[in-house]
Amino acid sequence: MVKWGWERFGSVEHVFLVDETKLSTHISGMMVGLADEGRCMPRVWRCYVANNKAAYRPEGQVAMMVTLLQQLRTD
Repeated sequence: MVKWGWERFGSVEHVFLVDETKLSTHISGMMVGLADEGRCMPRVWRCYVANNKAAYRPEGQVAMMVTLLQQLRTD
């Protein structure tokens, strides 16, 4: 999908959106998506147990976003 995105947008500047969402008290997820005409196409994400400090990634929120963005570079 990333390859398709690069081909579709060519040399146009790419806008990536990051969202962290809790789904009730059960699960949380951090997602990085590609902005496209008022929509967000999810590209990579990580899910974890919500409201559980032990389950939250030890690297913290910013490092988690960096890891997800690095995954985009390798796809």
